[in-house]
Amino acid sequence: MVKLQLIFIFAILQIFVSSINAGVVAGRSVPKGRNAGVTIKMGQIAGLEASVKDRSQNTGFLRQDYSLKDFGVEGGYVTYGLSADKAWKFFGVQFDLLYFGISEDINAQQSYNINIDSGGIDYLHVEANTDIKAEFSGGVVELAGLFTPISIELSDTVSFTPWVSMGLLVLGGNYDLDNGKTTATVSYGGLSESFSVGGSASGKAGFVVPEVGFGGEVRIGAENNINFVLDVSYSILPMGDTFGQVVSEQSGATDVSLDYFNAKINGWLEFPCGDKGRAWLVGVQYESMDASSDMDLDDGRFKKNVDINMTILTGSIGLRF
Repeated sequence: MVKLQLIFIFAILQIFVSSINAGVVAGRSVPKGRNAGVTIKMGQIAGLEASVKDRSQNTGFLRQDYSLKDFGVEGGYVTYGLSADKAWKFFGVQFDLLYFGISEDINAQQSYNINIDSGGIDYLHVEANTDIKAEFSGGVVELAGLFTPISIELSDTVSFTPWVSMGLLVLGGNYDLDNGKTTATVSYGGLSESFSVGGSASGKAGFVVPEVGFGGEVRIGAENNINFVLDVSYSILPMGDTFGQVVSEQSGATDVSLDYFNAKINGWLEFPCGDKGRAWLVGVQYESMDASSDMDLDDGRFKKNVDINMTILTGSIGLRF
């Protein structure tokens, strides 16, 4: 994560240094007829990692301890969606929607406890060497507003527009777990919670993250001609301590820490069509999201850690108008 942050900062500094002697104009630099766009995307979740650990601070008992990798979930899942954006002189808006589905059948290599809070049962206890089917269908929705105060014209055919952004990201969906027939309902580690040995469960999972960030767009090409556009952005969770306090008040957890970043690199070619400045586009996008949280539960008796990392690669076709 630190390496990726340094790459983004270095790239922005390089562009800034090269622009010292360039022309600066007010607002965003976009060819006439190309200040809005709609694209269709298809690709895959190239990498997906998530883990949950929920440990007693007194006895060391693991109330939860599993990762998606334990269930065969690692990546390679087809995803598709759409994007839309609109640019004005000083402001812009971007919308992204991505859908994916995951289905895996595995044989558990060890025992797992999975918090389900469904049907009066708190946890699903998966015993080692039993079969479990895991399904998840969901997606990612992103909405961001951009402030674009200036553009830097490096030459007649090259321009750079920096921005700052504020937005919202929602990642979530529905899950189904099937571990065969329920054989018992028990308690572990002297806990009051109930554990279903075997059985099935379904529910919803996900998170909502407000984002602030920065980025920019490099455009190469003459007006009414083929253009190459490179769009990069980097967003984080603002005021992590404040949002940690909100989580504490709503969940009863204490000492909540939150960490999050979202990085995108999006490049495309625009091919003119018609006489009004419109253009077809073909592009690719790389996106990496990373979120982690630590918190104390049950008056400090348990400490819970959640880590999520997702890498998405997509190709796109669309129209700018």
